[in-house]
Amino acid sequence: MWSPPSTNKARRSSLVTVGCVIVLLYLYTYIFHRRLSFPTTASLSDPPLPSPSDRAREQARLSALKAQVKFWHRLSDAFAAARPDVRQPAQAMDPIYSQSFDAKANIDRPDLLLMGDKDVDKMAKAHQKFMKEIENQDVRPFYEAGLRGIVTTTGPKNLPALVISIRMLRLTGSLLPVQVWLADDSEYNAYVCEKVMPTLAAECRVFADIIDFSSRGSPNLKMYQYKIFAILFSTFDEVLWLDADAFPVRDPASLFDLEPFTSHGLVLWPDFWIGTQSPYYYTISSQEPPSMSLRASSETGEIFVSKTRHWQSLLLASYYNYYGPSHYYRLLSQGSIGEGDKETFLPAATALNEKVYTVSEPIRALGSTNSENEFRGSAMVQFDPTDDFNLTSQGLFRVKDSSAAPAPRPLFIHANCPKLDPGNVFTQDQGFPSPIKDSGGRYQRAWTHSKEIIEAFGWDLERALWKEAVWVACELKDKFPTWKGKYTVCSEMKLFFDTVFKH
Repeated sequence: MWSPPSTNKARRSSLVTVGCVIVLLYLYTYIFHRRLSFPTTASLSDPPLPSPSDRAREQARLSALKAQVKFWHRLSDAFAAARPDVRQPAQAMDPIYSQSFDAKANIDRPDLLLMGDKDVDKMAKAHQKFMKEIENQDVRPFYEAGLRGIVTTTGPKNLPALVISIRMLRLTGSLLPVQVWLADDSEYNAYVCEKVMPTLAAECRVFADIIDFSSRGSPNLKMYQYKIFAILFSTFDEVLWLDADAFPVRDPASLFDLEPFTSHGLVLWPDFWIGTQSPYYYTISSQEPPSMSLRASSETGEIFVSKTRHWQSLLLASYYNYYGPSHYYRLLSQGSIGEGDKETFLPAATALNEKVYTVSEPIRALGSTNSENEFRGSAMVQFDPTDDFNLTSQGLFRVKDSSAAPAPRPLFIHANCPKLDPGNVFTQDQGFPSPIKDSGGRYQRAWTHSKEIIEAFGWDLERALWKEAVWVACELKDKFPTWKGKYTVCSEMKLFFDTVFKH
């Protein structure tokens, strides 16, 4: 049947549009089938052909992705509606870089920023606007109720350390699944993600798969900002967050069923330093500033959180991180050491009057001493929250009096100075002296100081750590782009291990 030329033109345009959509959907499905279908075998052989259960998992994954994209639409709209349209707070005085926390000290809160009254008022109104936005259940994140697991992020630079950390996790007997979040396809290591991670009950997921398919566009997230969005986008309800260079001393799974997690749903750990939130922040968020002796600043290499109970404070923390580089990181840290995501979780929970348990037992450093008897720290230890809760619920606070009771058991190692990357650990590439060489260049154990903690591990944790590092260095020696041109990584790791541990 003949149609007017204008009608034919419209139909051709419609057909072209439909055709483009079909092609995009085909490519979209192909990409996900190729990249996100994981073998379940424990070997590093080629993955088997998809089984019905594989296809069911793939369908569930695509369904979750659709829900996550929808969630991102709503959350990014809430961010836009509550934009703090003011200048970044000015740093009026030098930051406090390393003032240790003392629970017995009575000190004034640092006041190091400068903001005009109008800017404070505008930010307060924007904060109130976002608080109103997240009262709506429509912006609630997607997750599978009751599902538990570990969430982390990484990039090419930290991927070797992450593989070691996950292997250490598995040595504890933990069966908790792991979701590893990457920024985009440029960070996706096909061999590690598709061959190695499945053998460790871990899978790689990519932020860009959610954000780039969204009509809201990319928010240009960087570094510390990824942590909160990995937690929100993960399909787990009850989450143990671990930094890429952090791992447990024993299986942490039981802590989901014990105090303080059962009553609080959010557990945080202390850093070495005082909290440096600006008085302006408390005005903006309509909170009374807490006493400086109440708790130390936060060290968020490890977090336990229930999304069912804390989804709103997680959304508020995401607001602080989304506008972190421009506004909230400075308000929450005033330029102090470690400025970034670490101070966003606790204030978000207290702003919403949500229950949060902050471990009282002080963080401890692990390391060794050099020939001048100077301590060189290379890792941090965090302690069992249930042991800590059992003490604090009796009014026993070792942070005020270390003789009040025996110490809680060590639970997590955060090996961050430097990160234990076999490709760099023998040098000072990361700005730190090698923890496994003495001042004369001879191989040594990294952790010889704080013997009571080392003994409390109950097993030779450091030997196990370097054994896993040898496996990564030798089995994956040509799999990390950051090791390009480093041909002696395996042999040097073996020589170190044999010299220090085989005697």
